[in-house]
Amino acid sequence: MKIRLPLYAQLLAWFFLNLLLLGAVAITFARLELGLTFDSLLAGRAGAQIDYLARTVWSELSYPPDADWDEVLERLRSNSSIRLLLYRLDGVQVAGAKTSLPPEVLERLAKLVRPGGPPGFDRPRPGLGREPEPPPHPPRNGGRDGPPKFMLRAGNPVRYWVIVAVPPMALGHRLPGPSALVIESESLTGGGVIFDFTVGWFLAGALVLSGLWWIPFVYRITRTVSAMTRASERIAEGFFDVQLNVGWRDELSDLARTINRLAVRLEGFVGGQRRFLGDIAHELCTPLARMEFALGILEQRAAEGQREYLQDVRDEVQVMSSLVNELLSFSKAELRGKEIPLTPVEVASVVACAVDRERTDGAIIQVEVQLGLKATAHNELLTRAIGNLLRNAIRYAGTCGPIVVTASEQGSEVVLKICDQGPGVPPTSLTSLGEPFYRPEAARTREGGGFGLGLAIVKSCILACGGIVEIRNRDPRGLEVELRLAKA
Repeated sequence: MKIRLPLYAQLLAWFFLNLLLLGAVAITFARLELGLTFDSLLAGRAGAQIDYLARTVWSELSYPPDADWDEVLERLRSNSSIRLLLYRLDGVQVAGAKTSLPPEVLERLAKLVRPGGPPGFDRPRPGLGREPEPPPHPPRNGGRDGPPKFMLRAGNPVRYWVIVAVPPMALGHRLPGPSALVIESESLTGGGVIFDFTVGWFLAGALVLSGLWWIPFVYRITRTVSAMTRASERIAEGFFDVQLNVGWRDELSDLARTINRLAVRLEGFVGGQRRFLGDIAHELCTPLARMEFALGILEQRAAEGQREYLQDVRDEVQVMSSLVNELLSFSKAELRGKEIPLTPVEVASVVACAVDRERTDGAIIQVEVQLGLKATAHNELLTRAIGNLLRNAIRYAGTCGPIVVTASEQGSEVVLKICDQGPGVPPTSLTSLGEPFYRPEAARTREGGGFGLGLAIVKSCILACGGIVEIRNRDPRGLEVELRLAKA
């Protein structure tokens, strides 16, 4: 099953996926060409924060005895997501919670060279020689002037490790050898101790602003496309009174203007065709009536052997009269679609009237209509549409089983269905049913299939009432015609 995504969601998703792709390309380029690793993260604000934390640790460990260093390191943990550990470069733990370092961390410790003391660690300390004092805030140079430090990702479960060399002027006189401060963190941020992600929030804000910047543009495109879709659907249903608003000067605006012109031209063509058809049918009524009158006189005066031929002529004239009447009904329904007033119509009474008109011997019609149900329609046109459908069902499936007429309320619509148990129609003919003079292969003969105007009249009547006609085959057999009208 394919998931249907609105156009605006696709555009915004494509935009953010493009940003992710650019970000991945930038990270790959930085790692391959610039050689950036986890250590590179410590060259900026994160390095400054690590230096500040390390200086605080040196200061706090300068006064208490060595036995209390575990307590001091535990107290200096600002949150539970990090641990502070003191190790010699040979991997022996000096202070902090007992921890087994991963091999990668031990290897990095072994490669650490004892650094020289940076500026700020060699000030005199009363009574104890030298005393480092933590600065009031992290330095602004990104920690580049601080002691050497490294960062790596290792362990099982995975942890983030930051190694900071202990300057000899800090605690060197109290340590058994070259040592390092090891910071263990469960996450890359370290609860804000390693990274405060100010830059991350800035980037997130930039992404949000970019999305907000794009939303009006995407909304205008999708709104225009949706309006064009609705207009095209109305044109396809036979309503040409569409007019799209054209504001911008771009390809979408050009397409909207083209749809407006198309609707106007189609309305002219179709309206002219309907008027021509109606005029022709109206003009044919008079000569056909005269022909029937003349045939009646000839039948009275003709010899016995000639009356059979005259009857054949009369049958043909009656067929032509029926066709002309159907054409008149069709043209009236088409031309009056915009002029007729729509009112609340009692569906049950309309169905009962149509059933009484079309009921014939041998055909069983079952009516299941919700009482009190009203639809917005025109009484005469709706009655004619239901009557034509019943006539078709009786003609093609009257002896195959009961014909069922149902009507119910579904949301803001009234759904009326006429179902039979006949042979149905070929699936390839379903989309063409309702077109004037169209008859399926099974109903090609005039005697059995009519003129192909019955469903066309139904469609015209229902469209004039502002409704929709849907035709489908039933399973395992039969045909179902569904009329959807607005609920009154």
